[in-house]
Amino acid sequence: ITLFMVILFNYVVSKHLRKISQYASRITFDEKSLEDLKLERSYQKKEDELDSLVNSLNHMKKDIKESHHNLQNFSKELSEKVDKKTKDLSQALQNIEYLIHNMRQSIFIVDQEKKIQGPVSEFSKTLFEMDIEGKNVFETLFSSLEKESETYSSLEFSFTVLFGEDKLQWLLIVDSFPTKLNFKTGKTKSFKKLKISYTPLWDQEDNLDKVMFVVEDITEIDKLETEMKEHKKEND
Repeated sequence: ITLFMVILFNYVVSKHLRKISQYASRITFDEKSLEDLKLERSYQKKEDELDSLVNSLNHMKKDIKESHHNLQNFSKELSEKVDKKTKDLSQALQNIEYLIHNMRQSIFIVDQEKKIQGPVSEFSKTLFEMDIEGKNVFETLFSSLEKESETYSSLEFSFTVLFGEDKLQWLLIVDSFPTKLNFKTGKTKSFKKLKISYTPLWDQEDNLDKVMFVVEDITEIDKLETEMKEHKKEND
């Protein structure tokens, strides 16, 4: 009887379990993978445990294929969106760079080490008569200030305490920055009247990271204003 039961189990159950196991091991993400699993069994009116297992396996295979298909579509859409955003950003940066290089202003960024960082507007070379990128701002823009002057000392102190601090610290100190100064150029040794504005650049924690400088040459405007004042005095 025992031998008969073993043979019967092997015929009725074991061979189907082996087929189910082999089928499960061959399931992949390939869209052209296996057809649904079917057991070679005689017709049964009522679904048994083997049928339930086969149905579950077929549903699982279908879900895996659908999930993989959806993931592929999502990956493709995401890649297309990233490509578009990258192109848009690249175009925006090109537009900004074009704008900066065609302005008659010197625009640059200064870090905690007082170094001038790029991008530096093209007009800076004309204004300072040198390439200022990578140089110390005290050796370029502020080079005409007397080192013993109060303005120079105040600037040096400000660059020591400002970076890494919050907006309140900036508001307390920024008024000590010069907004106008006389600059002696490097090559021609001529003096220019410069107007300076400062914009703080904050890090993710809202602490000062860098400072953007916008420098204008107002030499001719200053001369005109002086002439107008003198002319007014003469007429009064």
